[in-house]
Amino acid sequence: MANFLNQSDIINGYISSGDEADYIDSDVDYGDDDISDGAIIGSDDEEFEDDESADEEPPARRPRTNDVPAPDITHDFIKGQDLNLTRIPFSGTPGINIRNVAGLTPFGYLQLFLTTTIMDMMVTETNRFALESPRSENWENLAAKDMWRFLSLVIIMGLAKRPRLSDYWSQKPIYNIPIFGKTLSRGRFQRILGRLHFVNNADQQNEPQNRLFKLGTVYKSITERFKLVYTPMENISIDETLSKWRGRLSFRQYIPSKAAKYGIKAFVLAEAATGYVYCHHIYTGNEKDAAAAAGMSITENIVMCLMFSLLHLGYKLWMDNWYNSPVLAKRLLNARTHVCGTLRSNRKEVPKLVQKKENNTKLKKGESVTYSSDKVMVGSWQDKKPITMLSTMHANCKPVNTGKTTRDGENILKPQCIQDYNR
Repeated sequence: MANFLNQSDIINGYISSGDEADYIDSDVDYGDDDISDGAIIGSDDEEFEDDESADEEPPARRPRTNDVPAPDITHDFIKGQDLNLTRIPFSGTPGINIRNVAGLTPFGYLQLFLTTTIMDMMVTETNRFALESPRSENWENLAAKDMWRFLSLVIIMGLAKRPRLSDYWSQKPIYNIPIFGKTLSRGRFQRILGRLHFVNNADQQNEPQNRLFKLGTVYKSITERFKLVYTPMENISIDETLSKWRGRLSFRQYIPSKAAKYGIKAFVLAEAATGYVYCHHIYTGNEKDAAAAAGMSITENIVMCLMFSLLHLGYKLWMDNWYNSPVLAKRLLNARTHVCGTLRSNRKEVPKLVQKKENNTKLKKGESVTYSSDKVMVGSWQDKKPITMLSTMHANCKPVNTGKTTRDGENILKPQCIQDYNR
C-alpha cells in the first residue's frame, strides 16, 4: 500500500463528485470523459459475510445481471406519438437496515462501515508488511486503537489543510492543531503511513491481473457495508467521481472537466436526494472482456453491475448521455427499472430524424419533437442548442410551464423530463 499513498497525497487528495452544471440549457455532452475502452466488473453475486452483522437485515438476493432478458433492439420509433406509459410500482424498502441506531455516537456510525473485522484486516496486514520490510526492528506492532487514531488524523487532514505533513505537529500558532500531538507522535504517524497495507503481498501470484489487488478485501468489504447499512429511496443516479492522484498508476485518468483533472476514476451509484453512495467501483481499464462475456456494451455492463442489487424493485434511474441508450433503457425495463436522462443523438437505435446529420427540419427555439417506441420515449427540445432526452417515465418531450417567468413576465416553458432531470 505504500506505493498507493504518500504524504503529499494525504494532504492534497480529495474527491470531486463531478463539477458539471446541475441544469440543462444546451446540448452539452455530459460525461464525455477521456475513458479508455474498458469495462466494469461482472455481476456481484457473492454473499457478504461478517461476524458483526447479526443485527442487520441484508437485502434479498436478486438475479444476476446477465439473467435479465436481452432487449429487442428493433425499435420502430413513431414521430409525434406520446409514449404509452407503463408505471412500474416501487417495491423497495428504503432506509437504514441496522436496528438500534438511535443512540449511536458519530463514532458508532463510522463503525457501521469500518467494522472490527475490517480494522483487524488493516492492522494484521500493516504489521505483516512492516515486519517484512527493511529496518523492521524499529517497528512497534499496531493495535486496533492505533489504527483508529491514525485514521482519525487522516480524516482531520482532509478538513484542515496544511502545506506540509510536518505542519500538523507544528507549534507555530498559524499551523498548530493540538489534537495531533496528543493522538500520535509525528514519527509514529509517518511510520504507519509508510507501511500501511491491506493485503498479503505473497498472495498476488494468485491474482496477477488484478490491478486492485493492493486494496484487497478491505475495499470490497467497505463497499459491501454501504449496501448493507442503507437502502436508497426511489430516485437514484449514476455518475463518475475522480479521486485526485498524480502519482504513477497504469489506470490514472485525465479528465479536464473535473476539479482534480488527474486521478483515479470510479463509477458511483448514489441516492439522488441525499448523495448517499450505495455502490462504488474503481475503473482500472482492463475489464473489457467482462462486457463481452455478458453480451453487453461497456456502458450497459457498468450500469447493470452497479444496479445489480436494486433491479426488479421499480427504481427510477437518472443518468447522463455517456451511459444512456435505447438498448439500455429496454434492458432496464426488462428488469423493472425506469430510466431518464440526456442522450447522445448519434447513439445506436436513436431515431434518424433526431440525429443532427439526418434532421432536415431544424427546430425553432422552444419547439420540440417526440418519438416513441415500445415503452421508450426519445425527444428533442430546442433551447440555445438542441437537447436530446430519453425516458421510460415521461410520455413526451413537449414544453410545459415551469412555474417561473422571465424578466418580461413571460412563462418559462421546458419539457417535464428535463425539469425532473434537473432536480
